[in-house]
Amino acid sequence: MTETNSSTDVDQTGVDEKTLRKAIRGCMSRDRFRFSRQLKNIEQRRRKGKLVDRDLQRLETKVLASAALVEARSQLLSPLSFPEALPVSARREEIRDAIAANQLVIIAGETGSGKTTQLPKICLEMGRPGVLPHAPWPSALPKK
Repeated sequence: MTETNSSTDVDQTGVDEKTLRKAIRGCMSRDRFRFSRQLKNIEQRRRKGKLVDRDLQRLETKVLASAALVEARSQLLSPLSFPEALPVSARREEIRDAIAANQLVIIAGETGSGKTTQLPKICLEMGRPGVLPHAPWPSALPKK
């Protein structure tokens, strides 16, 4: 192996660290933190003048495998359907915009309005599978 130039983001193997960082965003959510941490460690070792070519190649291989798994799983999803009879489905565009624009969105509706069944599908449709709605807080539930 040869020494890499620490002033560039591309090493002898042709792995671009900026591109790799962007590719990590498309990985399985369970892998993102670990891959980001590994890339950070590689960058620190590179600044110290250590050889990192092999580590970058290994990380790139893992990132590509994780991204391929995300793609394969997305192909398995059946087409999403939104019954217009449900109030949540009828206001899908408005809900999607609110989710995209805000960190927290509270949606209240009658029993049977589609909150539990349609909100996860809206998030999947937005390409945010890790952003799924949660049940109400216990203090907000009606007392029996």
